[in-house]
Amino acid sequence: AADPSLPPQIPPQFMAGQLFERYSRDEVGGERRMSVQDFERFVEDNREVLRPGAAKSVSFGQRGGSSALPIAFSAGQLFERFGDKESLSMKKADFEKLIMETKPVASAGGDNPAFNAANLYAKYKLDQNSGGGLAQDNWSGAGPSYTHYNETTGVPLTEKAAAAHVATGQSVTTLEDAYGKRLGRLSSLAAQNLAPRREQLSQLRHLILQRSDEVKEVSSAIQKETMADLDGIIERLKAAESLKQAALQQQLNECTAELEAVDRLVDKITAGSEAAASASGLSNYKRWGFEGERGSSGKETTIGMIGFIQIYPELTSAIERVVSRHLHAKVEEVSDDLPREMAERNEVVRKVDKYEQALAVKDQMLWAMLKDKESWDEKMDSEKDMNKEYAQEMSEWLTLTNDMSEEINRLRDERDKDREALEAENEKLRKELETLRGRYSIMGSMSGGA
Repeated sequence: AADPSLPPQIPPQFMAGQLFERYSRDEVGGERRMSVQDFERFVEDNREVLRPGAAKSVSFGQRGGSSALPIAFSAGQLFERFGDKESLSMKKADFEKLIMETKPVASAGGDNPAFNAANLYAKYKLDQNSGGGLAQDNWSGAGPSYTHYNETTGVPLTEKAAAAHVATGQSVTTLEDAYGKRLGRLSSLAAQNLAPRREQLSQLRHLILQRSDEVKEVSSAIQKETMADLDGIIERLKAAESLKQAALQQQLNECTAELEAVDRLVDKITAGSEAAASASGLSNYKRWGFEGERGSSGKETTIGMIGFIQIYPELTSAIERVVSRHLHAKVEEVSDDLPREMAERNEVVRKVDKYEQALAVKDQMLWAMLKDKESWDEKMDSEKDMNKEYAQEMSEWLTLTNDMSEEINRLRDERDKDREALEAENEKLRKELETLRGRYSIMGSMSGGA
């Protein structure tokens, strides 16, 4: 049987999950994990409550003591036992196992893991509400000054005050019973309502993280595809540019070679002109007053003029060759025919939008025409049914007409037969009448002669 002095148990897995969600911040393969640093923070915040039952040699450092081991060393020993050494992280199941094997500071709890989990959870909630840690005395095991609780007025009471309140007829119970009753109700509510809710939220969170990873993967794939397409476009543009630059460079080299040939001929002709001007005293040097720049004698000038006369035919032939060579005076390469794939694609997209709008209008028109056709089909079906009825009625009338014609013809035949019979009978009677008349006449003649 459960000890009535202990509060009702809160499921350790539920409170361990709350603590794990608070201190874990890493994700490994889509699963929530607690890193070494997070575990050290957990041990630091809960070292007054946490006591490993199976690792008695682990000593937790105190803020004021110098003989205890550092928190990082103590947490490292626990992490080495319960955590994953390969990924240097702790799973939720391992953390729950750690909570299940801890012992509480208060001796009343014994080896009950749920009691210690309740201490940890209560400290966690109080730390959240107060914004800081609890005082050391609150977790040192010292009993409170109040021992009873007034259920009528809702205030805590000392033992003496409890007797006085009971004498007045108010409902007074021990503080432990009041605490246990409320904790039991909250535990039941947490187990029945919050635990399924938390599981639902955890699954939803997992789905959200999974969908986020899917979005990242799809986005990365689209980025790779886009970059590959972009690289292909740039490569094709560079290839087209290289072809144009090569053709332009070739034409530039030809033009430069022709220009240099013309410049060399002009230099040679200019040198001959300077020699002639120097011999006649009309050099630029003399004209501008630089007499000393002319040579010491005209002998060198005369030799230069003779040389110029000798190369005159060569210069003339060179000029004719330069002038007669075909000159590409037009630059055939243009700059507006480079491939503009993005512009073409945008134009295609723009046309597609227009086509989609046109198709939407066309679909609407076809839909209206289809509705009109259905309406006309219904009218045609109705007309066909009416025509069938008319045809059937006409067929019936034609049958009646044929029957009447046959009947009339039969009656006519009977009439003709009856008329012939009457005529024959009349002729017979006429002859009998004539015979009778003849007999009467003879009888009259005979009676008159007598």
